[in-house]
Amino acid sequence: MMIGEGINQTVITGNHSVADGWTTFNSSTFAVMGEGFVTMNITFRNTAIPIKYQAVAVLNGADLSTFYGCSIEGCQDTLYAITMRQFYRDCDI
Repeated sequence: MMIGEGINQTVITGNHSVADGWTTFNSSTFAVMGEGFVTMNITFRNTAIPIKYQAVAVLNGADLSTFYGCSIEGCQDTLYAITMRQFYRDCDI
């Protein structure tokens, strides 16, 4: 579980992109695979500029994962929802 202070108050940021040699899968700022993962009140941001192609902010492959009150920000392929059951509530994507 990860709990932040709020959108734009707790920020996890990165700038990996496909143009920089990363795969779409590996360009993510934040990746979660653990079953039942829960997070609230956090901004996940990939700051790669649009001309750099895919730049994932959140890669999610976790079954039963839950995001509450989060912001997921990027230019292309912002949220990479791989598989399984995922729930997003009061989130900006």
